Amino acid sequence: MRRWVWLTLVLAHAAFAQRVVVLEFEGDKANKLHTQVETALKKAGVVESVSLAKWKDAAAKKKLKGAQAMTAAAVAKVARTAGVDAAVECTLSGNSAGFRILDEKGQELWSKELPTKKGLISDKHAGKLAKAIAAAAASAPHSAEAPAEEEEAAPVVVKKEEPKEEKAEAQPEETATATGLSKAEREKRRKEEEAEASSAMTPIEPRPDERDADLENEGKKTKGKVGPKVVRLWVAGTTTWRSYCSRPGVANCAEYDALDAAKRPPGDAVDFTPKVPYAGFNLNLELFPLAAITSSPAQGIGVVASFGMGFSLTKLTVKSPVGETPEKQVVSNDRTFSAQLAYRYYFGFGPERDPLVAYAGVRFGVAGRNFEIDPNAMVPLPGSARLFPQLGLDGMVPLGSKYAKLVASFTYMISPKPGPDEIQGYGNFDAANGGATGAGIGFDVGLAGDIWGPIGYEVRFRYAKFSDQYFGQGTKWTSPCDVSCGGAAEETYSALLWGVTASF
Repeated sequence: MRRWVWLTLVLAHAAFAQRVVVLEFEGDKANKLHTQVETALKKAGVVESVSLAKWKDAAAKKKLKGAQAMTAAAVAKVARTAGVDAAVECTLSGNSAGFRILDEKGQELWSKELPTKKGLISDKHAGKLAKAIAAAAASAPHSAEAPAEEEEAAPVVVKKEEPKEEKAEAQPEETATATGLSKAEREKRRKEEEAEASSAMTPIEPRPDERDADLENEGKKTKGKVGPKVVRLWVAGTTTWRSYCSRPGVANCAEYDALDAAKRPPGDAVDFTPKVPYAGFNLNLELFPLAAITSSPAQGIGVVASFGMGFSLTKLTVKSPVGETPEKQVVSNDRTFSAQLAYRYYFGFGPERDPLVAYAGVRFGVAGRNFEIDPNAMVPLPGSARLFPQLGLDGMVPLGSKYAKLVASFTYMISPKPGPDEIQGYGNFDAANGGATGAGIGFDVGLAGDIWGPIGYEVRFRYAKFSDQYFGQGTKWTSPCDVSCGGAAEETYSALLWGVTASF
């Protein structure tokens, strides 16, 4: 009978093998850090938290009050009475907090220094600390003996049973006769059974490095990926407006238009003005292969490429000193392409399990834009065939949700010189600079987001402008250079791109 009573007490004790009290922290103003740690423990749900009030009541019975009740010595005296297996102690100093986890004898199980900001540790560290406390509490050695209060109560029970002592002792002798075991043998067997039960219920103690690793690595188990997808494809429709002007003998179109008609340099002035946009498509590919094997900053190294086509039916007018020609429809094709190396730095916002991802990056590569005029149109408008290096900046920021992200980019085109047809008509190939120079810039801005799984959307407004300067005498601007030669041309593209993305 005594064996079963003892086993019941051990089971009751084991049922609360991870009961933890968070002591008052030294230097903790308004108990902010204490509240944060207790909240993290409750949220994690890995230990049973014993209230500070219950601890103080138990300590008061041992004549320990105030700061005396929050020491390792107090833990050794009060823990068993309060039913506590581990206690959390902390001292704040400057911008750090030194945590210690103590067992029921007041011995240190684990310690760690964590950074603080305004008296609090980060939410990430709070969650990791809760896991470390649970691991340390589970490793605490638990006594297999009955609580002291139970031992003190035993003599009272024996005294009450004294009149029946002779009869009680006779019972074991009868049992011994019936079973063939002596009293000493029964006692030996009882101790062996107790030892087996105690061994089965005593937690295996994790190594200190395992407990420390729990704090250091807990966040890694729950963090969502903050980085690029290995492959991202954007298939978009395009709606584009193109404008073009060329003016002889000036530095830009506005300068020519500001002159009186009699003072304008000789030569045709061409205006290509969109009355309606033209449609097309654009394919954009992003490839970041290192994202499949690493989460380091190197994952942001990749390649981006694009290809687009548009088909235009536009009206053209030509102005000259003798007047303006009637409008004429011109069929043309607009073709764009680019291939660039890119680097993007990714960072996250919000919960670690499902963060909102943002990035900032740079890219460098080659690009081209060809605008081909129908040769049967018989118009003075030349085609445009540019091939040039370019440098760009890219960025993306989520607008509080993965369904809406602001995307933007800026591109600087390095010497996007006009094509041979334009130089032949407006300049001289024999000039020192090849008859023409070019400059260009562009930018994108828009929204992107996830829809379902790998599928998303992206909508952008894209603008690009090229400014050309011509030198020498051409076949269309034929004025001698001692009077006026060369001139300027400007080409702009404004487009809407809208389509579906797929990321893997």
